Amino acid sequence: NHWAVRRALEGTLSSTDLERFDQKVKETSGLIFSLGKRHLVAAKKLLREGANRSAVSRAYYACYSFSRAVRYWQLGYYDQTSEDHKKVGNLPKDFPNVAHWSTVLSELRHDRNIVDYDPSINALRSLKRKPQQAVVVAEEFKSATRRYFKIKGVRV
Repeated sequence: NHWAVRRALEGTLSSTDLERFDQKVKETSGLIFSLGKRHLVAAKKLLREGANRSAVSRAYYACYSFSRAVRYWQLGYYDQTSEDHKKVGNLPKDFPNVAHWSTVLSELRHDRNIVDYDPSINALRSLKRKPQQAVVVAEEFKSATRRYFKIKGVRV
């Protein structure tokens, strides 16, 4: 937990060193956010190619990375196991439209599980969103996350 580490270092490190520490935390959030952008680029490409299952999966992973970047920044850590996917919608209370995004992210996770694990031909019919909508949602969540980080002084 980077916040706990920072508190422990206060009084030990100079203000300059603490600022460097804070900058590294921001950089890490930015790197996680950048991973989400790469997933989103892939989702758009896959959608254009007609690979709808893979497009939905990449759109989810884009959103998952954006969520993870926010949760890392806010909470000071993220779970490095598959259990972290259950937390995709656990955004901080001050995230804009938090209830909406929490629901949307959980639904997108549901859809990702279908496209990745349901081998049936009719699997796409049980999605909460069509593949095109999943990609649009990922783009919208990227924008919401970017605005949130701007308010927090984190460049992404």
